[in-house]
This record gives sequence, structure tokens and C-alpha cells, in this order.
Amino acid sequence: MTVFVPHENAERWDFRAARTILTGAGNTASHAGSDGFALISDGWDVAIVRIQDGDMFRPRTGTARTRWEAALNSYARTMTESGWQIVRTNAITVVVRAPLPETPQTTARLHRIDVGHHRLTFDGHPGIGGEIRMHLGGTSAGAGGYHAYSHTGRLVFHRGDITPAVEALAHHYGLPFPIQIHH
Repeated sequence: MTVFVPHENAERWDFRAARTILTGAGNTASHAGSDGFALISDGWDVAIVRIQDGDMFRPRTGTARTRWEAALNSYARTMTESGWQIVRTNAITVVVRAPLPETPQTTARLHRIDVGHHRLTFDGHPGIGGEIRMHLGGTSAGAGGYHAYSHTGRLVFHRGDITPAVEALAHHYGLPFPIQIHH
């Protein structure tokens, strides 16, 4: 088994888990032009997208439509049997949410540098982290918020509270959830 090492722009932990569950149940991950599934972000949830004949458009009728519907039903069944929650479904996707363990899987620490400026570290992962900075934004209400930057200075998240900014950086590095944040 390959051990995951967190790194910048890593695949999210829940994407890795969903792919493992789906392929373990005999579903195929789609590659250019092939049938299978693709995973995309739907906020903090995972959208499992059906790809058939190299496209993600649902066939209108016939055998192709029957295969399409069977695949989506298989994705939903596989994920619920694995303890995942179905958030919603539509014509091309099944949106799921991973079950979270009771105990934190990642510990994040905010180290105050100045007012509205923190350095972020993750316990056990000294080579990654970043900064969380408050930006006042433009002239409109709500234009400001926290911005999260990776350890290389890449903007990962903007315009929100400090907790979603920390979560965005954890996702950016592929760290598992839930996260415990120490201020």
C-alpha cells in the first residue's frame, strides 16, 4: 500500500477515499475518452460524475441511457454501503459526503504574527503550512475576509472566516478531516 505524503495541490483525502471505494467495487475511473467516473469538487462534498462514450451528457433513450442510469445507481449504492451520505443526485452526478471519524485526523496550529495575520502549521508535517491573513477588501460590504496562502505563497482561499481558510489549506495539501484547530 502506498503511503500518502501531503504536498501542495494534492488530491483531497475524500477524493482518494471515494476513488478507492468505487474502483474496489469494480467501477472504472474514466480516462480520456473512456467510460467510467470522474470526481469533482462540489464545495466540501465530492461529485461523482458519469462519463460514457467519452462524454458527460446523459443519453436520451435506449440501451445507452439504461447503462448510464445503472452506473449512477451503482455509484450511489456503493457509497452508501461504505457509510457515505448522499447529498443529492441529478442527471449526471451523485454528490456524496464522507463520514468523518469521531477524533481529529489533522491538527492545525495558528501562530499569531500580527493582528489579522497568522502562520499556520500542521502537526507532523513540518514541510507544509502557510499563512492566513485578513484582507479588508474593496469598498463593498463583505468584500474582505481571510485569505489563505500555501507555504510557497500560492493563494488557496479568500473571502471567508478563518476556519474555512484553514480547512482550504488542509484540503490543498490532501490532509484528512476532521481538523482540530488550535489558536
